[in-house]
Amino acid sequence: MEKLTKVRIDHFAALDFNGFITMSNALGGVDVYVARDVHDSANDITWKQGNVHLEGERAMLFVRQRYGLPGGDFDRIKRQQAFLSAMAKKAISKGTLTNPFKLDAFLQATTKSITVDSEVSIGTLRDLALELRDIRAGDLLSTTMPVAGTGMVKGASIVRLDQDASAALSAAVRDDTLDRYFADNGGLNDVSLVQ
Repeated sequence: MEKLTKVRIDHFAALDFNGFITMSNALGGVDVYVARDVHDSANDITWKQGNVHLEGERAMLFVRQRYGLPGGDFDRIKRQQAFLSAMAKKAISKGTLTNPFKLDAFLQATTKSITVDSEVSIGTLRDLALELRDIRAGDLLSTTMPVAGTGMVKGASIVRLDQDASAALSAAVRDDTLDRYFADNGGLNDVSLVQ
């Protein structure tokens, strides 16, 4: 990522799909608004239009669905962003970040759900959570790297990165000018409703 974006990454955390189960259970589930009925034929489940409560296995099924979505993998990415946004908003609204007992329980669940680099400890995560305690749910934004289209290579579907637009977005991250970047270029994902 550093090579692609030219943005220094001090630490990383990776959440796998099973982590969605643990994290959603730790918060008692989250609600995501689905814009229209969508059927997942692979798992024989229909997500009805409206607020959908996602917890445990249902959360994982929701964020993993790709087929049956009008935008395919792009819609799956928006679903994942919507889920993570709803999870962050719930953690903020429940006072998880400001209550030491709730914070500790949430961090215990978090550390079981993510993989982090060797320099990150539960203490590091606690310090980060405390630094973020004044953040408001409306401050959270979602985007994806700009793309130039899709294609096929050796029978596999690929997404082509828009090199120039991605370089501009990366520069905005590096220079802490995202507000200006989004005002000039758009590119924010609306995660308030998903397919």
